Amino acid sequence: MQYRNLQTVESVPAAHPCVRRPHEFPTLSKTDPVDRIMVGFCRECAMTIEPYQHLDAALKQMQSVGIRALLVVADGRVSGLITAYDIQSEKPIQFVRSSDYIHHPQCRHKDVEVADINATISPMRASRDTPS
Repeated sequence: MQYRNLQTVESVPAAHPCVRRPHEFPTLSKTDPVDRIMVGFCRECAMTIEPYQHLDAALKQMQSVGIRALLVVADGRVSGLITAYDIQSEKPIQFVRSSDYIHHPQCRHKDVEVADINATISPMRASRDTPS
């Protein structure tokens, strides 16, 4: 089976208070502390996306700031998490081939939205800080 590359949609980056230039990745060793590899949200701001956004837009947003995961926020609440792995895995293809596809035969890979494949999490309140 052959897969085609995902097409990306050019979008204007939104002003976000946490957007920084992608940092260079250091050379790591087995004895390095975990915080050189993993970054907690208490030091870094989490990026968000809305569930109706297309997968191409989510991947483009991740690539533009050098991250691999986005919190999915709907109606001010964190409803899930989507990762670059989710987008580039078979989840979108499985969704297109699912039983729902029978009712929507015009659905293509580029039509799949974040809500269709993201991992849902238990409800929690999300606060959106405004830049000062």
